[in-house]
Amino acid sequence: MTMPAEEPPVINFAGEKVAFGPLRRDLMPLYQRWVNDFEVTRTLNIGVRPKTYESHDAWYDALTRSDEVHFTVYDKASLQPIGTTELYRISHLQQRCEFGLMIGDKAHWGRGCGMETAMLMLDYGFNALNLYTILLRVFSYNTRAIKVYERCGFKLIGNWRGGHRAGGKPCDVIFMDCIAPEFKSPVMRKLLLGD
Repeated sequence: MTMPAEEPPVINFAGEKVAFGPLRRDLMPLYQRWVNDFEVTRTLNIGVRPKTYESHDAWYDALTRSDEVHFTVYDKASLQPIGTTELYRISHLQQRCEFGLMIGDKAHWGRGCGMETAMLMLDYGFNALNLYTILLRVFSYNTRAIKVYERCGFKLIGNWRGGHRAGGKPCDVIFMDCIAPEFKSPVMRKLLLGD
């Protein structure tokens, strides 16, 4: 008797390097491993402390009841999950949201996956959700991410001096935004409109 082949993950849309699909309960152990790697989470606004499976499971359950948009990020070639990304604090009335990104698989750092993920999420937010402004927060010591965000079209809009502490030292929280008129769609308009 032959075993059935493993089903490929559901993919909602893709770029050249990464593909996006819904979060999956069967990937919870992997998501939890990523948020327990302090080298990964040092640049995230989730705190540097151990996260139990139970607390992460509760986080997952809460997401299923929210209007936030979360995706699993896959390496497009292998369909290996490499991170997560989200649009949260979505206000359709004000046409704005906040953006977050975590490439949890450190083997994919420095390969352009984060940049393409940011571009695709901007594309999704502006062209699928019809938002006008997408905001992000980044710690001042995360200079690599700041350069990536600038290349994606984000612009500096503010600086919260000493708004975060890391390693016993204060650091700034940088606020950046991107607006729809300044963004050119790489994928979503073609996908949605058939252009």
